Amino acid sequence: MRKLIGFSLMVCVMLLIPVFIVLSTFQSILIDDTFFFDRFGSYGIYAKLPSVDVNGFHQELVEYLISAKGQREFDSGILNSKEKSHLLDVKFLIQKALLIWKASALGIILAIFLFISLEKSDIGILRYLVAVFSIGSIITILLIAVFSALIFLKFDSAFVSFHEILFSNDNWMLDPHHDNLKAIYADEIFQDFAVKMAAKSFLYSIFLLAVSIAIFKYSGKRVKSNEVHHR
Repeated sequence: MRKLIGFSLMVCVMLLIPVFIVLSTFQSILIDDTFFFDRFGSYGIYAKLPSVDVNGFHQELVEYLISAKGQREFDSGILNSKEKSHLLDVKFLIQKALLIWKASALGIILAIFLFISLEKSDIGILRYLVAVFSIGSIITILLIAVFSALIFLKFDSAFVSFHEILFSNDNWMLDPHHDNLKAIYADEIFQDFAVKMAAKSFLYSIFLLAVSIAIFKYSGKRVKSNEVHHR
C-alpha cells in the first residue's frame, strides 16, 4: 500500500510539472510590457493607430485580464460590444489558467511533502526527486516539441482551431480594419508570444533536468559513501 501511494504521488508530480512550467511561462510573458511594446513597434501598430495610446491600453487590458475582481466588461472607450464580449471570455479563460497554475504548484508541493512523510530514507527521497523532476521535464520537452511544430508549420490553422475549441461563440472573429482589438493585437504578435513561450518553457525544462541529473550524481556518491562506511 505504501509503495502504491508513493507511485501515485510520483505520477501526480510528473504530470503537474509540465502544467506548472507552461503556465508559469505564459504568465511571465503576459505581464511583460517590454515584449508587447517591442512587437507593437516592430509590426507598425503605433503608426496604424496614431490617435490611440496603445501602451496605456495594453497595460490596462492586462491588469483587467489578470485581476480576479468580478466578470465586468473592459471599458476602454475604443472597443465595440463584440470586442468587449470577447475580452470577457478571454478573462474567464485566463482566470481559469491562473487557478490551475496555483493548484499545480500546490499539488506538487503537497505530493512531495507526502512522499517525504512516507519515505524515511534520505537516499529514497533524493531518488524520488530525481525520478519525478527528470521525467516531468522530459514530458514537458516532448510537449514543447509538438507545440513548436504547430507554431512553425501550421500556426494559422492551429490558431483558428485553438479559438474554435476554447470559445463557444464567434466573437473572436474580428476584422483588423474595423476592430481596434484586432488591429492592436495582430496574429504575428500571438505567434511571437507562442514562440517565446515555447523557448522559455524549454529552457526551464532543461534547467530542471540538469538539476535532476546533479541530484542523481549526488545521491550516487552518497550511496557509495554509505557502502564504504559500513564495510
